[in-house]
Amino acid sequence: MPAELAVEADNLAKSFGPVAAVRDLSFTVERGRVVGLLGPNGAGKTTTVRMLVGLIRPDRGSARLLGEPVRPGSPVLRRVGALVEKPSFVPYLSGLQNLRLHWLAGGEPWPAPGVEEAIEVAHLGTAIDRKVKGYSQGMRQRLGIAQTLLNQPDLLILDEPTNGLDPAETRRLRGVIATIAARGTTVLVSSHVLAEIEQICTHALVIDHGRMVASGSVAELIGATSIVDLEVDDVDRTVRLLLALPGVRSAEVSVVGGVMADLETVTRAQVVAALVHAGIGVDTVTPRRRLEDAYLHIVDEDAEVESA
Repeated sequence: MPAELAVEADNLAKSFGPVAAVRDLSFTVERGRVVGLLGPNGAGKTTTVRMLVGLIRPDRGSARLLGEPVRPGSPVLRRVGALVEKPSFVPYLSGLQNLRLHWLAGGEPWPAPGVEEAIEVAHLGTAIDRKVKGYSQGMRQRLGIAQTLLNQPDLLILDEPTNGLDPAETRRLRGVIATIAARGTTVLVSSHVLAEIEQICTHALVIDHGRMVASGSVAELIGATSIVDLEVDDVDRTVRLLLALPGVRSAEVSVVGGVMADLETVTRAQVVAALVHAGIGVDTVTPRRRLEDAYLHIVDEDAEVESA
């Protein structure tokens, strides 16, 4: 039985004057998944999101959310929560008053069915009763997510939710998204922050120059790697020994104080044996399987195709 789809994009295309922002973009997102929409700045992510939720019309192609076609004012959008770019609030009203104002603007009676859960998930505590003008950027982002949860959506679409956040705020927001996903909501997160996508998403879609260039599970996109990180008791001797070892393409001291090596034809076991034989203590040897490495490889390949 085929999986139910929360998002279906079929040959979406959008140009602004002579610039093609999105070109024949097709992809699907299965229900219950947390999927990252990845791409460098200017790749077409925000334009794609705006077409998905009916904020702009595609020049051609179509989008379906939760099995229903999307147009401005489509009934299916009542089952969708979306945060596109930065959320806007009335600064002299409290967080709760802003949520109430947003909900009433949609013509529905207050309180919203998901207001208590939304406030809980956003982890705003007593700040929900304070004026928004005193909120940090991270608190505003979390209030924006709370706003998208008022209708208890089946699908949540977030466009660059960590923009402008410091590391602590980013970590809190990551926890919010994980909580939402654990409750069964399908989540599509647009971002260029690869470390965040790697930590919260099970699947990823990579777009560049408005086209899909890769898709699959995060594990599939990362794949195997020849690069390893070593924790040793003598980094300088380790680098010198590895550079002299046949089958090692490169070795250097990493930014975290260990050694990063690219093993071309030599195995990790052989490297460890050589280091131990030289009297170097080896604590760990960890394959570097990072989404960032795979992403940069994919985008670089696409750039070569574009310039060919």
